[in-house]
Amino acid sequence: MDCGKNLKCGYDIRLTWQEDHEARGVSHGRTGVWSKAGRSPTTAPRQVFDASKMFGVPDFPNIENPRFLNTTFNDVEMHFGHGDAEAGVDQAEREDDLMINDDWDFMEYEDLKPDPGSPQRALSLISRAGKISQFDAYLIPHFEDVICSSSTLLDDERYNPYRHVLFPMAMDSRSPGVYHATMAISANVLRLGNPQYGVIALGHRQKALRRLITLLGPGGADTSHEMDEMLGLVLMLCWFEISDGCSPSWVKHLNGFRRIIEQHQRISSRQSPHSMNVGQFFMRYFAFHLVLAKTTFQSEETDADEIRSPSPVASPTDDHKPTIGEANEDSDPALALSPSSSFLAAHMPDETMDEIDLYKGFSDRLLLLINEITDLVPVGKTAENSAIFTTKARHLKSSLDTLQQHLPEILTSASSPPPTTSKPNSNSTSTPPSLTARKAAISATAETYRLGAIILLHHILSQPHAASSVASHVIIHAREQQAAIASILSTISHHFETMIHSAALPLWSLFLAGCSVDDEEQRIAALQIFEATEDRKRFGNVKPAREVMEMVWRQRDLGRDQRRSAAATARKNSADHSSAPVRGQYEWERAMVLLGGWKISLT
Repeated sequence: MDCGKNLKCGYDIRLTWQEDHEARGVSHGRTGVWSKAGRSPTTAPRQVFDASKMFGVPDFPNIENPRFLNTTFNDVEMHFGHGDAEAGVDQAEREDDLMINDDWDFMEYEDLKPDPGSPQRALSLISRAGKISQFDAYLIPHFEDVICSSSTLLDDERYNPYRHVLFPMAMDSRSPGVYHATMAISANVLRLGNPQYGVIALGHRQKALRRLITLLGPGGADTSHEMDEMLGLVLMLCWFEISDGCSPSWVKHLNGFRRIIEQHQRISSRQSPHSMNVGQFFMRYFAFHLVLAKTTFQSEETDADEIRSPSPVASPTDDHKPTIGEANEDSDPALALSPSSSFLAAHMPDETMDEIDLYKGFSDRLLLLINEITDLVPVGKTAENSAIFTTKARHLKSSLDTLQQHLPEILTSASSPPPTTSKPNSNSTSTPPSLTARKAAISATAETYRLGAIILLHHILSQPHAASSVASHVIIHAREQQAAIASILSTISHHFETMIHSAALPLWSLFLAGCSVDDEEQRIAALQIFEATEDRKRFGNVKPAREVMEMVWRQRDLGRDQRRSAAATARKNSADHSSAPVRGQYEWERAMVLLGGWKISLT
């Protein structure tokens, strides 16, 4: 706008603090009017709403140390679940829930580290709303329809004990520990795709552990059913730790499992056939995990040589005699079974020794052969055992070459797939395989385990032992080992889509072959199989196995010069091997030590 001085002016806004004007004696608004008139403003007293006087509400208690809870309503719903508290909830269980929630700091779970401001820490101050949360309604069918259906090569009453032995125990109100362990496993598998399930898995795990403590206490497992629950609970906790990235505590559970098997057999021998059937499955699980653990690392928990064979579980073959291969052990003491093999063989029916076990993917005879291979290590520690060491190694190699594993009769006589109650895995986009494809995959799985045993035998014979000799080093040629590696990788790649439908994927064979390869193309092939398996987000022990394999590669590539002088070093230190145990006898065991003392499971 134009003013009297013919200047162009405009409006502008300038923000100033009211205190600055008051300091200069300038007042604005009503205060300015009252100031010019010489009057002071009259302010009405402020009305304070007092709810306690109007509605009788007591005053809110004074909080001396208030804390900000970084928690929303959704967090509360997830932590406690929906549903009203049941009228029959006893006070002891409520107190137990409070104790469980207060123990978050003691949980062995690296992905969840509570801090004072985390929702989990804040919610631990509040009791649970009820016994069963809304998530259990989803965890139960997930375990039954997805996990059980893919835990064995054939989903029927005989070959799937997870569905027909453990799951009914979990649904029995007399086995609360097995129930919580089952829910923990289901939530932990879902955690691989959705980390939010980790908290739910830990909550059920803590309840299962508390039930185990009760059963292990005085008078906690006096009946056959309670003993069944205790063994089933230890088995499920071992399974949980394996699925949780192979937490080392799974070895402790396996060791505890071993220690109470004899007590279970002593009690169940006087009880129902159901309890004896449960005991037979427990022995299968224990034998499978123990032997494959011995091929991965050596520790007190996996040292079964001092086990004294208890009375075997009743079977149709009471006159069973432990044998390995086709040789007669009585003809040569060097071919006698080790104490651990005798213990395991006492629980294996002789008529099915060469039949492929659809739970583990290979025959009982091959399991004993693998166990005998691992028991070569203590034999080789003494130079005086050189002849025995070589004789046993030759016999094991011959037994592996002549081993014939065959399909169970239920598959050889079937023209259509046996009836199952399984449902397709939600993580898989492929259709269930046909019966022909399943038969081929089962036979291929058993063959990869046989080839894996050859690789393991070659690895042990190539290590420096006090009892090693030229004769023992030439039992398996390097080209035969390379052929076994190539066959394992190609077989798994060819049948992968069929094998991945079950948990009997030959992870053990894949791991041994992967750790033994030097060729870059074969390394890529092994990695591709591992990555394809990890993408299914189904098995928690696959990633640790891959990381150990990659560590083996790195250490081997860095120490090639040192490997060239391994023979000279072995001769120089041969005296030490006769008096001290070999630490890190497997190449992958040394890699696990470098990774922080891992204990992977390849089951």
